[in-house]
Amino acid sequence: MDHPKNPPPASHTHHALGASALVRKSHSSEATGMPSDTINLSAPLLINQPLIQ
Repeated sequence: MDHPKNPPPASHTHHALGASALVRKSHSSEATGMPSDTINLSAPLLINQPLIQ
C-alpha cells in the first residue's frame, strides 16, 4: 500500500487467488472432515454469538 509502484499488479492478483483457494479448501475440508459432534457443537455457538451481541 505504501509503495504501489513496487509490487506488480500480477503479484497482488496471484496472492488474492492463492488466499481465496486456501480459504475455500480449508472451508471444504472442515465441512467434510469435521465429525458430526464438532459440527453439532459449532452450530449452536455460531447461532448464539449473534444473539448475545
